Amino acid sequence: MRRLLIVAALLLVLAACSYQPAYEGTRCGPDDSCPAGFICVPGEEGGICTATPPGDDGEPTGADDGGQQDDERLDGSDQAGETDGNNCQQPDADGDGHLALACGGDDCDDSRADVYLGASELCDGVDNDCDGLTDSADDGLRPALCHLQVGVCAGALSSAQDCRDGAWVPCDSDDYLANSPAYEVEENSCDGLDNDCDGRADEELTGPDCPLQQGVCAGSHLACLGADGWAEACGSADYGPDYQQQESSCDGLDNDCDGLTDSDDPDLEIPSCEKQQGVCNGASKLPSHCQGGIWQACGPDDYLAHDDAYEQEESSCDGRDNDCDGSIDEGCAGCTDGATQPCPLQQGVCAGSQSICQDEQWLPCDYSAHSQGSYQLPPETACDGLDNDCDGITDGMQRPCREHHQGICAVGSETCTGPDTWTGCPQPELEECNGIDDDCDGLVDATDSDLVLAPCEHDTGVCAGQHLHGADKCQDGSWAFCDQAEYGSDFGPETCGDGLDNDCDGITDCGPPECDGASQPCQNDCLAGQRLCQQGAWGPCLPEPGPEGEQFQNCGDDLDNDCDGVSDCAVASCDGVSRVCFISCHQGSQSCSGGTWTSCDAEPLVDERPRNGNCSDGVDNDCDGKTDSDEDLCCQTAGTAGSLLLILLWPLGLRRKLARLVELTGESEQTR
Repeated sequence: MRRLLIVAALLLVLAACSYQPAYEGTRCGPDDSCPAGFICVPGEEGGICTATPPGDDGEPTGADDGGQQDDERLDGSDQAGETDGNNCQQPDADGDGHLALACGGDDCDDSRADVYLGASELCDGVDNDCDGLTDSADDGLRPALCHLQVGVCAGALSSAQDCRDGAWVPCDSDDYLANSPAYEVEENSCDGLDNDCDGRADEELTGPDCPLQQGVCAGSHLACLGADGWAEACGSADYGPDYQQQESSCDGLDNDCDGLTDSDDPDLEIPSCEKQQGVCNGASKLPSHCQGGIWQACGPDDYLAHDDAYEQEESSCDGRDNDCDGSIDEGCAGCTDGATQPCPLQQGVCAGSQSICQDEQWLPCDYSAHSQGSYQLPPETACDGLDNDCDGITDGMQRPCREHHQGICAVGSETCTGPDTWTGCPQPELEECNGIDDDCDGLVDATDSDLVLAPCEHDTGVCAGQHLHGADKCQDGSWAFCDQAEYGSDFGPETCGDGLDNDCDGITDCGPPECDGASQPCQNDCLAGQRLCQQGAWGPCLPEPGPEGEQFQNCGDDLDNDCDGVSDCAVASCDGVSRVCFISCHQGSQSCSGGTWTSCDAEPLVDERPRNGNCSDGVDNDCDGKTDSDEDLCCQTAGTAGSLLLILLWPLGLRRKLARLVELTGESEQTR
């Protein structure tokens, strides 16, 4: 029992007289570090530095570190500085608004403005947030924007593994896929998106094959309709300008894509023979006339096959135009001059036409004069609502669209369906940026003043307002991204501190990761200065030197209030101002005179703690012959309850020493 009382008494003395108010109760540093003579006690809101008895640092008593501990930084590094250890000469040497650890703050490296407790962890080889973890080892590492920031890559951020050796390496496919599952290394999706992030959408895509893949249709593919995906079917434009729904051209091509060419195709449209008057009217060529991609002229056998009354030279006096030259029975006698007879062609514009007998011979029928110029030798070409070749068929002729149209309208063929009315060719569409003449005026994309301008990509920040692409942005059949020409001079990379969302990503100034560490002008109670962007928010205003004089009411606060590098009594405006002063065992006042403070006119103090509860400076502050822990007023601060709490929280090293103390006490009693 006696032994336990001795141990308890020793613990109370050690705990009470080791109280150091300069650090007692401050938060632990990274890795639960505290100044020498303190231990970190866990709490709900973080560790608290609590005093320990001298020598109890977890190492055997008397361990010699060569004085290294005194020089080590509070964050565990071995670089000493003016704010390390117990030396607090510059509370915020780096001007980041965070006090050094030695001054009760949370800045574990007061030489860098981007390092303090709670700062953004950057990829720079430095523990920026003072948690003992660096770069990718820290879950709080702030990602950087990937180098591709257009198309589906907009907003893509690097991942932790991209931070290597204190610098970001380029993002890989996994990073872009994490931002958007639509990302593709090479564009292969028809979805209206810029999947490969090169500034163009759906470029150079090869769609599924069209149903027809023979003849002129070989290699044709479904068209990409952007956000609507691939077209459901192929049309004339997809098959090309030589495509014909029915083979109509003798050109050596399989125009209708059925695997048969020209005369081998039973669907080949057969044209009329050259002679179409008299008995030759209605004569047509044979498929065999298509040779080498060219129609050959009809011969006598072809006309005889059509009508056996055909004669190469008129010899029959039968009232017919046997040689198909427009004259009937020329050379035959027997008609009376002035007599008339109906001409052979009596349909269409030839209806009512007559031949006249002159010099006892029938003159050739003049169908042109009879029809006032409307008659045409077959095949009929005028689309005027008349049967011009007098074959009983009005119009209905066809012609290739390319003969009279351009662009997408030049595909296929068209049919005359009425006076000056042709149908069947594709109709003009709005001119789009696709490398095609959509409106059939012979002009493509940016060269066409009718080009429909597409909306720009962004509509936030300085880009707000539904801007349209300039025509010059239509390049190679797709829209390049809008720039300052469309958005205005404020558009571009984010300018950190101008109050504008310059890159139109919805985040202004300090929000984007790339603005971390940027500064902007500010104004505080001192003078105009700068403030830093830290972890997405603006930090405190850090003043810059200025010409204003020291504020009179602040001439004795040891601060450079006007930020001109001169403080208090050194400022002329402070001459004559008094302040409280302290010297050992005394407190009084002194005046500013001629730029210096007068000697301290002080009276003796009545207790040990003149300022900040100084019970650990080795000085008899109140000159009563007692120093620090010997002073009753100092020792009673900790209290018995606090001492017992420390006993429970002391680390294993102290418990070992207590066990040894009990052992020695027992040996002493046995000796007695």
